[in-house]
Amino acid sequence: AFSDYPPNHPVAELREKIFGSGDPNAFPYESLRNFYLRSSYNLLDLYGEVLDWYVAPYPRGSVNQTGAGRNALVQEAVEYHRRRGIRFARYDNDGDNNIDYFAVLWTGPTEGWASFWWGYFTRMGADPYRADGKSLGSFSWQPSPDSFSPLTLIHETGHALGLPDLYDYDPEIGPPGGVGGMDVMDSCQGDHNGFSKFLLGWIEPRVIGGGERLLTLRPSGTHADAALFMPGARPG
Repeated sequence: AFSDYPPNHPVAELREKIFGSGDPNAFPYESLRNFYLRSSYNLLDLYGEVLDWYVAPYPRGSVNQTGAGRNALVQEAVEYHRRRGIRFARYDNDGDNNIDYFAVLWTGPTEGWASFWWGYFTRMGADPYRADGKSLGSFSWQPSPDSFSPLTLIHETGHALGLPDLYDYDPEIGPPGGVGGMDVMDSCQGDHNGFSKFLLGWIEPRVIGGGERLLTLRPSGTHADAALFMPGARPG
């Protein structure tokens, strides 16, 4: 947060909408954790911590709108929490000396798609900054609107898992339309599609390599039913 855009949500509220049960009236985007539990058929249970707000002692307009400026701001916040006793080494789950993933929420308005003040997934790059001996790696960067929903965080966490955007970056190249808005990695609505769930190891589709089949598939939002159609494909 900033001197001209102070914290706009209690930490307890953010924690509930990220790692808790969230707002049941916002189903299916009541919380990050609940969304991914359902989407993965209870295979992925996300948990973590929501740290207190760091309030920069200057207005937001003072931030250098470059990758280096963004990284410097992140480092300021990390150092603030380190001084308060947070140990970042615990967030290296696979022991490779990199903090696997973290999310940054910032206050103030967005400034249009693909601008600096917008939601996106990025990396610290080649910056040598380390916290408790661990390098800061991939992270999502998104607004904290006055009416907070974890939906943007759900989308950006899809990137952290390895999924691409599925909307159309340039309608002049190839067929227009992405996947028609019918995916959380397209228009931030719906679920992850069957192919994404296959890539993430959440489902094992029935492979159809030829011939004719009569299949009955239940709704993919609640059942791990899927079929992969590819001439010559074989299971495995």
